[in-house]
Amino acid sequence: MRAVIKALVALLALFLGVEVGLTFLVQGGLERALRSRQGFPGDLQASVSSFPMAYNLARSRLSEVRLVWEGSMEVDGAPERAATYTGVVVLRDVEIDLAALMRGSLKLRSLSLLKAELRIGGPAVSLLLGMGEDSEVEVGEDGLEVRKGAERYEYEVKVSGERELVFQRLESVNKGSSLPREAEPLLEGAGVMVLLGDLPLGARLRKVSSTRGYLCVEVSVPEWESLLREWTGALEKRTFQSI
Repeated sequence: MRAVIKALVALLALFLGVEVGLTFLVQGGLERALRSRQGFPGDLQASVSSFPMAYNLARSRLSEVRLVWEGSMEVDGAPERAATYTGVVVLRDVEIDLAALMRGSLKLRSLSLLKAELRIGGPAVSLLLGMGEDSEVEVGEDGLEVRKGAERYEYEVKVSGERELVFQRLESVNKGSSLPREAEPLLEGAGVMVLLGDLPLGARLRKVSSTRGYLCVEVSVPEWESLLREWTGALEKRTFQSI
């Protein structure tokens, strides 16, 4: 009986070792291919969830691929105004060309879900707005607030075009006061339009929302969106959520 148990433990250890080894091999291949061919920075991290990996690789399929990287975008073509962001891309039920991946090229054949977003924190937002050191930007679930001394301003952020963000300042009553504002603030002035630099994969801005600590900008990836296909029962591939 002990011999059987030892043999089973050894087989399990071998199986897990193969799974871990294959996972790291695929993740490394994805990172190399994306860095060299798609303009991703060196700190790109790819994580793959596809158990059992050996079986799925035999089918050239991966259950989920998650890409995370820290990037910077030149603002209005000015390198000194490079705003940092965190990029996150999630792909599910991905069919890949495994032979091409091992040669250092990523070729996707199909996928069932694609979500991609940029997360822009308060300091980067301050840079986008051209704010000085005496200003503080706070991004919360209810929107974007800029504090400059006793003055406080709220901003509405929208996407305008494929690479442009518009920060529209809202007029609020009793600025710098603890008294409540009007329930419906009015738009004030023309706002600030920011043209962002190129993104990996030729990604294009789609829409923006705010969550605690950062702006969440949904982006489209034309190169991969053409590969999306419907599942029966249907994952909502076009419904955006924070990822």
